Order: sequence, then structure tokens, then C-alpha cells
Amino acid sequence: MVVLSLNTVAPAAMHALAASREGRVLGWGPRAGYVQLDSFVLAVNPAGTPLMPNGVTVEVATLPPISGRQTWVDAGLIRTHGLSLVWDPTAPPVWDPRVSSQVVTRETVEARGRAIAEITGRLRLDVHPAALEAGGTLRQGADVLVAAREMLGRGPGLTPEGDDVLAGAVATVRAFGGACGLDPDRWVAPFEELDLDGFTTGLSATLLRLALRGHVIQPVRPLLDLSRQASSSDVEKLLRVGHSTGRAYAAAIAGTAAALAATAPG
Repeated sequence: MVVLSLNTVAPAAMHALAASREGRVLGWGPRAGYVQLDSFVLAVNPAGTPLMPNGVTVEVATLPPISGRQTWVDAGLIRTHGLSLVWDPTAPPVWDPRVSSQVVTRETVEARGRAIAEITGRLRLDVHPAALEAGGTLRQGADVLVAAREMLGRGPGLTPEGDDVLAGAVATVRAFGGACGLDPDRWVAPFEELDLDGFTTGLSATLLRLALRGHVIQPVRPLLDLSRQASSSDVEKLLRVGHSTGRAYAAAIAGTAAALAATAPG
């Protein structure tokens, strides 16, 4: 039995791990493991990988192999066949994945979108964030819900490209919407009607629910922080996430920032 300590744990993961329960391993490899805990999918990653809003990281560079799919959760413990992950439940190593709403100007939001677009160049995507726009401004209400339904679950991967675009757009509105005269809670509200479990993967449904609350993967946060410049290294870190996840997020942030600036009064 290999025993490893947690380096970090996201608040949503801590909540999912608070009660004793059984789970099931959905997939496991050296760089990522996924455990189903009811409707929540927990990500387990080694040190040095991007922090996930639904995840924990451990103290080694690669995850050791496991045998079997059954998982048990108890206070300060995740146990599978051959591996136990432990932490102090009275002082868990929690990190903050929340996007902060910022008091900035329309011009700074527009500049951030333009800067990211210039760094990334033309990104090839099957599902483009322009689907959330009409006439260069963001769709709202029933219109944005129709667009989101058409994007949900589209594209390959554990987190389909359309879902990643939606998550990136929601995170951008959470960060910059208020500065552009848009109420983030009101804009996000229609997304609550999406049948996430029926039309996408369990992992993606978990990440989208967290994005609606403003919880995002760690490489997204620097790009949504207007107290610092959008550096090429920050953008490159995001682009390296997943097969198409990073590209989808980067395109969504750039496109949504531009649309928000166009949506702003005046």
C-alpha cells in the first residue's frame, strides 16, 4: 500500500470528501486520475500539474498505479486498491480557485481580450465562442441558453471543447461583467437550466457547475486578473492544458472580453 499526502485540495473537492462514502475510479494514469463520488467527479493530479477546481494534488511527480476501481472516502483519507491519499482534515491544504469580480473600465477589459488574441493568434476550434454573441455583443437570457445547449457536449475529450468554451465565457463574465454593466449572476442564470448530466461527461458537468460559481482551473486566473499584464508565459501555460481545453479557454476569454466591452453602455 502506497501512502501519499495531499499538497492541495480545492474547496469543492473538500466538500465532496467531507462525508464517508464509496466511489468509483473512472480513469487512472501517471498524470491524472478521476474518481466518481455521486454526481461529483474528483480529479487527482501529481505535483506540478495545473490545479483543478474539483481536484487534489499529491506530493509525487507521477501517480502510482492502482488495481481495481472501488474507492473509499473517510475523514482525511481517500483509499483505493494499492493507494491511500491522506491529509489533516482539521487543516486541509486548500487553494482558492475563485475568479474575483473586478472594478475596472470597459477599455481595460477590451485591451485584455485583444492582448490574449494577439498572443494566441488564430486558434483552430470546432466550437467557437462567437456562438455566444450576436452582432458582436453577448447574447443574454433565452438566446444565450439556446446557444449554450447547441455547444454543450460538442467536441472530443473528457471535457468536450464546447463545454470548455462555455466555462471560459462564464469565468470571464464573472470577472469582468460588472465592469461592463452586465450582472454576472443574471447572465449566468439561464445556464442552470442546462441538462449537464444528460448531454456531457461527468467530469465536464462537474467543471461546468463549478465555473457557474466562478471556480476555474488555475492557469485561467492570471488572465482574468487585470492588476497584472497578460504575459505570453501565462497564456502558454493555459494553452498546454489538455488536448484542446487550454485553447478553448483562451479563445473564450479573448472573445468574451471583447464582446463584454462592446456590450457595455457607451
